[in-house]
Amino acid sequence: MLALLAPVLLPLASSECAPPPLAPTGPVSSTGPYETAEGHFDIRRGWHSATTTTKIFYPIAPDGTCPSFPVVGFGHGMGGGGEMEFGLSYKGLLTTVASYGFVVLAPLACTWDCVSELSLDIARVIAACDADRSLHAGLAHASFTRVGVGGHSMGGTAAGLTAASNATELNVSAYFALSSSQTGDGEASRLTMPLFYTTGEDDDIAIPFVVRKSFNSAENALTRVYAKLKDGGHLECCSATGKKRLNPFVPQFLLCHLLDDDQGCSNMYSTTSAYALTNALATDLVDPGRLIIEGSTWDSDADPVARAAAAPPGRRRRLGGGRAQ
Repeated sequence: MLALLAPVLLPLASSECAPPPLAPTGPVSSTGPYETAEGHFDIRRGWHSATTTTKIFYPIAPDGTCPSFPVVGFGHGMGGGGEMEFGLSYKGLLTTVASYGFVVLAPLACTWDCVSELSLDIARVIAACDADRSLHAGLAHASFTRVGVGGHSMGGTAAGLTAASNATELNVSAYFALSSSQTGDGEASRLTMPLFYTTGEDDDIAIPFVVRKSFNSAENALTRVYAKLKDGGHLECCSATGKKRLNPFVPQFLLCHLLDDDQGCSNMYSTTSAYALTNALATDLVDPGRLIIEGSTWDSDADPVARAAAAPPGRRRRLGGGRAQ
């Protein structure tokens, strides 16, 4: 268990407001309702003098408003923290997430093969920012009540380790893995928050069989989504040639499970909306097993949106959807 900085839990002022709801109709967009900005800052890595540089992508609060933006920790893939230009690889994805009202913290941990180190850095950065909002101006409206973590490739594996090891300390309430998997079945079985796994039939690094194995092993998660794209490669989410088809659904997943947003839940789980994941990418998701949505707390044929709407506030993140194949 990681020894984390003691978080400072700041009470929300009564005047604080949630992000505005998404548009009720229309295709899911890669641009949310907020303008965004980005920057970076350093934190000390443990007791010694080494530091971790963290990229931050955050929404700009409109004048006269006082929103509360959930924090999302993100792990980069191999090369993304060093030799590969981070901005070129992940700026588009993380700007999309931030534009829907999330503060994204992405430590630049290492260059190659450092899952454990990156996992620790994700946890350290989240804890440090919770304890000291003065680290960057983008933390002014950050909320740590429900935190999301995720990443691409190696970073998705690292974020999964963070979620499995530090969920309670960090309030991790949602996890997404883009073209990535867990390091073992035991780790996957420790994931209890909602999960979103993606892969592609042309991914020769996070091959679908391995990603599906992690999905199947995460049997203690009350909600889990597995999406396998037709002609999707390993850099689908974050390269100049990647189609980025699932990127807009990452913030929908986070909206549903971190903010109880009705439209976010509908965009992820509705079986009737033409713009929901189930239908919007029907021709891009491989069949059979193209899209699997499971929620072990109810019958597989239950309507996820209706069940989510009936859930008490703060509990929707535990709900999921039926199976769509």
